[in-house]
Amino acid sequence: MIEAVNTGVWFPNAQIAFSSAIETGFPVVADPTPPAGPCGVTGDLNAAGFAGGDGLFAETVCAAAWAEKFPGKVGIPVIFARDFCASGRAKGGAAGPDAKLYVRSHKAFSGQRGDDLCGIPQHLTAADIVNQLRRPFVILVEPVRNMNARNALAHELGHNLFLGHGNGLDDNRDGMPAGRRGPKRYDEYCDPGWLIPPENTELAEDKNVPFDSCEQSGSLMQASAGCSNLQPLQVETARGVARLMPGFVDTTPPPVLSPGSATRKSDRAR
Repeated sequence: MIEAVNTGVWFPNAQIAFSSAIETGFPVVADPTPPAGPCGVTGDLNAAGFAGGDGLFAETVCAAAWAEKFPGKVGIPVIFARDFCASGRAKGGAAGPDAKLYVRSHKAFSGQRGDDLCGIPQHLTAADIVNQLRRPFVILVEPVRNMNARNALAHELGHNLFLGHGNGLDDNRDGMPAGRRGPKRYDEYCDPGWLIPPENTELAEDKNVPFDSCEQSGSLMQASAGCSNLQPLQVETARGVARLMPGFVDTTPPPVLSPGSATRKSDRAR
């Protein structure tokens, strides 16, 4: 599936490719909790919220098994569950970056790092390439039970590259476009509106933005993960984070972001 994610989503959009250790085998770990209640089948995970419950336990045992099989190898564990239970319609999950890297909003602890993530130039270090749980990981329902497994895995890997939910567009135009220095203000992590209270489930910036098509207004990072395209702002963020990951090889040098040349290129594009 990693090959499908690479060829169908990440490499055409952002020239990022993920590698897999599947050629040498991967660990199979026991169900972290005994089957009971709604999770009555071995291999089912209660992964609601992905910050606790079976999901976090599964990551812990998976990381331990991985370290034993591949000592010193660092990467993003992808954990396949038989199915999810008590988790709504979710078919995958991953935690985002530390809340301190979010642009300031009503989200607790946001705004403490200014524009380190949500601006160009970024100011991130390799120590930032972990999520709120201090370990990057993805949990996914087995492909046989997730008919959109390719896009779901690509979507969750996007969270590990610090992309939040959203259409990838600066809908309220309160930031700078891709390729220009300055604040980036788009989607879940980088727009001051964040999520609409009190439920905090609907993205403020994208509210009332009509969906026309995947090409026009859809994105891989929409909550449904139904589309496979990425917008330029998402590509810019993802590549900046990916450059800090162990083993990353950059085959395309970053553009020169001098204010003058960036403005002229933007003018020609219009």
